[in-house]
Amino acid sequence: MAIAFASILIAALVVVCIALTARWIVGSAARQAGASFRAADIITNESRVPAFWTRPLWLSIDRLRQKGASDCQIEQDGRAAKARLLDRLEVLIRFMQRVQVFEDEETRTIVLDRLRQAHSRWSEQSWQELLRRDDAAIAGGLLPPDTEE
Repeated sequence: MAIAFASILIAALVVVCIALTARWIVGSAARQAGASFRAADIITNESRVPAFWTRPLWLSIDRLRQKGASDCQIEQDGRAAKARLLDRLEVLIRFMQRVQVFEDEETRTIVLDRLRQAHSRWSEQSWQELLRRDDAAIAGGLLPPDTEE
């Protein structure tokens, strides 16, 4: 009798754990999709890098400066930050190619063209231009962020 009760209790706990995990996964995916759409909106309509993309990069550079890093180290970190932004934009472009949320194919084409144009522009800009100083102010808490991821 005790073994049967323990088996039922264990089975119930497993079901609860699976349900909570599924809920977490769905919520996480929804947050990520929302952040992707917000980033696409900022890039295509405001022609800038989303502050919530640049904030962690500026914080990393600021930490290096506080530790007394050389200009060469800061430049290296800045170039790596630019590469991460370009990678992130490529991931966003692939995401926008897959999602079925556009009103029509023409709208999808317009959004994708603007994202690709942004990628071309960003490729030609320096990391300092991409991580603009107003975004650094956002990172430091002086301005409100675009959105949270």
